[in-house]
Amino acid sequence: MEAERWRRVEELYHSTLRVAVDQRAAFLKDACRGDAKLCEEIASLLAYESSAKEFMETPAFEVAAKLMAGDEASENQADPVPIGVTLQRFRVVEKLGRGGMGVVYKAEDTRLLRTVALKFLPARLARDPLSLERFEREAHAASALNHPNICTVYDIGEYEGQPFIAMELLKGQTLDHQIGGQPLPIEELLSFGIQITEGLYAAHQKGIIHRDIKPANIFVTSEGQAKILDFGLAKLAPTVTLIGEKSDRNHYDDRSPETLHEIEQLPTSDLAVSRTGVAMGTAGYMSPEQARGEKLDSRTDLFSFGLVLYEMATGKRAFQGDTGPELYNAILGQVPASARKMNPSIPAKLEPIINRALQKDREARYQSAAELRTDLESLQQDLLPKPHALRWLARLPVYWFFF
Repeated sequence: MEAERWRRVEELYHSTLRVAVDQRAAFLKDACRGDAKLCEEIASLLAYESSAKEFMETPAFEVAAKLMAGDEASENQADPVPIGVTLQRFRVVEKLGRGGMGVVYKAEDTRLLRTVALKFLPARLARDPLSLERFEREAHAASALNHPNICTVYDIGEYEGQPFIAMELLKGQTLDHQIGGQPLPIEELLSFGIQITEGLYAAHQKGIIHRDIKPANIFVTSEGQAKILDFGLAKLAPTVTLIGEKSDRNHYDDRSPETLHEIEQLPTSDLAVSRTGVAMGTAGYMSPEQARGEKLDSRTDLFSFGLVLYEMATGKRAFQGDTGPELYNAILGQVPASARKMNPSIPAKLEPIINRALQKDREARYQSAAELRTDLESLQQDLLPKPHALRWLARLPVYWFFF
């Protein structure tokens, strides 16, 4: 969508919102002046707005703008718990940091004698049903996963009305800090990329879509292990058999009936959760179908991961923009600059992998994280040093080895 047309869509969308619901169809027909496509776009946004009413009253454009501007006010919020307090079996040791969706503390599990991280909602969000739902969704989705490339969730609790999640305490830094505006060495890129696809594949096999894959939601430990964070936007996907794969249905078998029941009761309305998915996180990492508010599947994570791959390879985001309309336009209609032109040092075989992950048509994209992982592993093998010396020794007569 061109910038001028997007401005027209945004302007007409807001104008229509000010019209009484029963008069909107007539108003829209007149305002679009025979442009059926424009009418359809506005109607889609209005339907999206209506379906999300119970989750968030703010119009989609305003939500995106506020979230892209950051949550500076959260820095001034009072801390949810004092240092030294014991919550159930967790003794709070120190505050580690604060973000838009949580305050994180280091704590000791006095029962199991291990160090954990406790994630609390900020006080203002703890009173918001949408944020509470997202927080609980993160806990339930992540607790259903047990994989070395996914941050482990141990428990969920509450302190004076404020819910918290007890999770694995990680030492290292998030991938966005690791990148820091510079391309990663190809060895690191491939190592992290393979690990992330393994984590995504494990989640997708459980029917869970992350929906918010970006460098800030990927943690790199001091040992070089990549772990996916924050399943707060996750939803259970319908179990789908992809071409060349077995059905995932039997992958649910290792979860208890209680866990299954709890997870299946989570709200999974695509429009409602996509409303959050469109606005939450950094808009520049959304898939086209996410930007349009369409029904999502695991391939939306693969597009977002393609954007992460691009950034690891170039040090730059694939889609630039300071406003919602600019990013929306880029995600839906622009092809990112060639990764190899941005960074000529990357292997030639990496660019087709990135490009395929970033196909706007889901059918042309990688169809599973396992498929993407296979291509990354193949490239990694190609780049391994060739054992020339070993090949030379193999040609020597056998008796040489006895001297």
